[in-house]
Amino acid sequence: MPFIIRKVDIWAVDMLNRPGMLARVLESLSNAGANLEFVVARRITENTSRAFVAPIRGSAQTRAARQVDMVLASGMHCLRVEGPDRPGLGAELTRRLGDSNLNLRGLSAASIEGRSVCYVAFAAESDCRKAATILSRSLRNGPVGMTRAVKVKGDHKPPRMGGPSAAKPARTSRRVPQRALSTRKTSKRSAKGKRRRR
Repeated sequence: MPFIIRKVDIWAVDMLNRPGMLARVLESLSNAGANLEFVVARRITENTSRAFVAPIRGSAQTRAARQVDMVLASGMHCLRVEGPDRPGLGAELTRRLGDSNLNLRGLSAASIEGRSVCYVAFAAESDCRKAATILSRSLRNGPVGMTRAVKVKGDHKPPRMGGPSAAKPARTSRRVPQRALSTRKTSKRSAKGKRRRR
């Protein structure tokens, strides 16, 4: 299954650092029909906590979010990257972005049953668009030295790029370059001419 990369809106709220405050926010969203797949909450100060959630869809969920003082996270442009999990995937993604001089504002990722979901946030919309292009190309082409998901027939295993088990090209009959053939013919003709002259 291919990777899916799309832009998502992140909602945020600051609340009192007291028992039950996060539950109040999540209950309001749940009652409006929200099915959240991204929730990050942490303490900011002794008296303040902050939570980020996604997705919020439709007018009913938006109203419920605003009723508990949630707002669209300002200056946070986020990509959601979903696809097959593999060792080193997070390192590969962040290295691609770092080599492209993109600075992350935040990153959250999880993996379960062979699937991974990663939320990557940037401070600027332009960086978010650039990152979407970079990751799309990177994940489509496959990482060097790691297993790339490919469709194969039968029970064959997918090839490993750059490793000892890399798929080898089919053997073909050895062909002599045209120039070499021309040189050989010329050499034979020259040899015959010399023999006749003698």
